[in-house]
Amino acid sequence: AVGNVQTIGNASMTVCIDSGDGGVISTLTVDGNAVDYVSTDGDISLVWAAPLDAGCAGIKQYHVVRNGSVIVVQAGLTYDDLGLADGEYTYTIWAEDNSGNITDTGNDVITACVDNADPNAIVAGNFSIEGRIANFTTSDNDLHITWTNSGDVGCSGVLQYHVYRDAVELAGSPVALGTEFIDDNGLADGSYIYTISIEDAVGNVQTIGNASMTVCI
Repeated sequence: AVGNVQTIGNASMTVCIDSGDGGVISTLTVDGNAVDYVSTDGDISLVWAAPLDAGCAGIKQYHVVRNGSVIVVQAGLTYDDLGLADGEYTYTIWAEDNSGNITDTGNDVITACVDNADPNAIVAGNFSIEGRIANFTTSDNDLHITWTNSGDVGCSGVLQYHVYRDAVELAGSPVALGTEFIDDNGLADGSYIYTISIEDAVGNVQTIGNASMTVCI
């Protein structure tokens, strides 16, 4: 009643008002890769570093997103996505702060291709020698071999082609660019069987179902 005011020992309380995003993830790696990559392993390991929260609430947890869908929400900075089938998987991480703000834009995005499938076989009609697609006889002992890219079943893409004569890969094979090969070894008279196989970017080679052609010199 006489105006004395207590200014010492009063309790205080801090209020954090945080309506901003949780923080951008710019450090994501997938199996140690910071860029898109191809693997034969169906077990994918994600690692990232904690971002700085633009507000005052601090980071609470992370949303692991695969192909646009959240597959797990967790506090840790690593996640193993196990037992994946062949295909492409795009990953990103969303940070959520203690106020519930989620940063779902601007984060690193990495695509992993899991490919255990052999490429397509080079079938009859897509493989020719001296312009012919069936067994034949010739007096020419230097042979021009051509084929059509049959494509890759998986997501890694065709890397190169292997050319075989009598089941032995020829010198100068594999062929990384183009779809032709000249067997100019001055072949002796005889019968020779040729086949072509495709190898994809992760080393899968199609060895079954490829067309063969017999040339008699």
